[in-house]
Amino acid sequence: MNLISKTRMFMPGPTPYLPEAMVQALVTPMHHRKEDFKELFRQVQAGLQQVFKTSNEVLILACSGSGGMEAAMVNTMAPGEKALLAVAGKFGERWIELADTYGIDKVVIQVPYGDSVEPAQIDAALDAHPDISAIFLQATETSTGAMMDLEGIAAQVRRRGDPVLVTDAITGLGTTPINTDEWGIDIVIGGSQKAFMLPPGVAMLSISERAWRRIEKCGRPRYYLDLRRERKAQAQGQSAYTPAVSIIQGLKSALDLILKMGVDGLVANAGLQAGATRAAILRWGMQIFPRVSGNAVTAFVPPAGVDPSKVMKMMRDRFGVLISGGQGSMKGKILRIGHLGYFDFLETLGMIGCLEIALTEAGASLETGSGCRAALEYYREFGKNR
Repeated sequence: MNLISKTRMFMPGPTPYLPEAMVQALVTPMHHRKEDFKELFRQVQAGLQQVFKTSNEVLILACSGSGGMEAAMVNTMAPGEKALLAVAGKFGERWIELADTYGIDKVVIQVPYGDSVEPAQIDAALDAHPDISAIFLQATETSTGAMMDLEGIAAQVRRRGDPVLVTDAITGLGTTPINTDEWGIDIVIGGSQKAFMLPPGVAMLSISERAWRRIEKCGRPRYYLDLRRERKAQAQGQSAYTPAVSIIQGLKSALDLILKMGVDGLVANAGLQAGATRAAILRWGMQIFPRVSGNAVTAFVPPAGVDPSKVMKMMRDRFGVLISGGQGSMKGKILRIGHLGYFDFLETLGMIGCLEIALTEAGASLETGSGCRAALEYYREFGKNR
């Protein structure tokens, strides 16, 4: 029997759904060197400052989030200078690859998948290596769902004054509280395809004056990712090179929605979807994988004997629901569900019901309906506290 089946993506990005207003904005004709686009560009920069919670300049680059990570490193670190890399998963490992590519002397704090790098570890590394120029880390590690104590880490870095703190917040922005100026984070990196509810193609970087001083004196040659050149051009309402015009137009529409609901409201929405999902998983007697979870991703360990790939296949083929497995050393060991962007509780509740069936048919022993009941209980308590 053939039934109607719609594809629904619960992966940790790119974001699966776009609000209708953003879809229209993406296809509206506009030329990037004309005054109307320049004005829109300035409005987007101002809106991003509110999302990043900063008065610092926010640059907009036509690249993926990984391009934003590379831009942050090549503009702050000259060959032979020393960087501290805090690594808690596959995306943190990208900092190591970048440092090796560009000949940067590195000190690495690497914790097992599922753990978070702690402020005390950062403090000890800075004590042992007082010549460290910059610290690079994730706000949330997408491969494991782990969240760092960004506020605590920033406090340790600011005790030293000079080191630049660079944070990949591509999945953290809009899902996790990030107070850029209050905490003293020098560079925060975002990406259009996560909580901003847009296709990939734009990276954003908020940059402090302390970071700009390092960027200006950095002796490394760079061209397309030269943030000095971008700063000069973007002060005039345009980018140094051809921008991702349609994504920036969509970003204006996204910011209108985000700022209307409030940045904290966007974070709370991700928290609701994550909390309801985890309530179900815990009711099933399963383990949430990371020691400290952010709201962007829920990673969990299925019961012994349950093959994650079988669960993913059943979710896809039977229900049209796409979820993710583990990455790196956790491949084949965990399942991951994304909560970033344009999700509501009704979608999450339906996904939980489908997941319960898939887990059961893959060999888990679960009480029918228990996951949805746990999610509904969480929803009611969430509403009382709002």
